[in-house]
Amino acid sequence: FGGCNRVMGLYVQDAVGAGAIVFSGIASARVTCEPVLMAVEDRILAVLRSSTSVAVKANTLQIDGSAGTLRFIAAGTEAPPAK
Repeated sequence: FGGCNRVMGLYVQDAVGAGAIVFSGIASARVTCEPVLMAVEDRILAVLRSSTSVAVKANTLQIDGSAGTLRFIAAGTEAPPAK
């Protein structure tokens, strides 16, 4: 789920633990919704399409790419302090 559309795709993650990841074949339904939600979804898709690394630290999954960074915090937990 990327905001108002279902998102799907494939990924390949390195097998040696170096934190490399690549997403491919990313697609989503293009149901029109509120502009702010569409902007969030477009940003998520851009980062996934440009991703180069992934890291899990405590309750946070971080995906980095040339289009930016996504941070996902596990439900029911608190966000770590900002750096």
